[in-house]
Amino acid sequence: MGGLITAEIHQGVATLVIDNPTRRNAVDGGMWEQLEHALVQLADDPAVRVLVVRGAGERAFSAGADISEFAELAADPQRLAENNRRIQQAQARLEAFPRPTIALIYGACVGGGCGLALACDYRLAADNATFGITPARLGLLYSERDTRRLHRLVGPAHCREILFGGDLFDGQRALQIGMLNQLLPAAELQTACDTLAEKLAGASRYALCGIKAMLASIEGYGQHTPEQLQSLFDEAFTAEDCREGTAAFLEKRPAKFK
Repeated sequence: MGGLITAEIHQGVATLVIDNPTRRNAVDGGMWEQLEHALVQLADDPAVRVLVVRGAGERAFSAGADISEFAELAADPQRLAENNRRIQQAQARLEAFPRPTIALIYGACVGGGCGLALACDYRLAADNATFGITPARLGLLYSERDTRRLHRLVGPAHCREILFGGDLFDGQRALQIGMLNQLLPAAELQTACDTLAEKLAGASRYALCGIKAMLASIEGYGQHTPEQLQSLFDEAFTAEDCREGTAAFLEKRPAKFK
């Protein structure tokens, strides 16, 4: 039996879990399809203000695509192409998710699992986390969009080092090269994630969604035209969130965005 992608929502924070612990939360073909479906549903749910992505347990975030499927897929070019498209589409859905996303990383975060973490806005990792992008060791490539995300985060020199060598590296190295926002003791990670998620859930949805749209455009995968982005910018000044944010600032109180 394959693994599962599960999701639950609590006080505006959706938690999406990669659940395949016997295979270090590797993502098989069926799970990539489940992942995309879950992301579509969560993106359409107005109750969701923040998305947290994590692996089941604390042994692994995700070991990536399920390598045990590779030989069977390679024997059927059509299935192989469909599987690759499904993986890339699921990761693109996560990257373009309209609200802030947080990767909560314990243990192994490798290959396609690292790709999922790179597609999130924040990456918070425990000090037991291990990273690596290993396709070169299998005679394979990282996709263009995955490579672009990595290059954007860590820069050209570190990107080449990670992809050419295919070596595993620890969280301290990941933090040093800009792959992580925070590296914490494992016992403190969940609390730090909850604190960040709560802060984001209480922020202006208009502002956060607009910021994501602007970043998506700058980074080359946005769906908004320059004119639409200008309208988002202009309309913010007359929106309810701006009125509340301005009043809260002048009254020296926390804003209560609706």
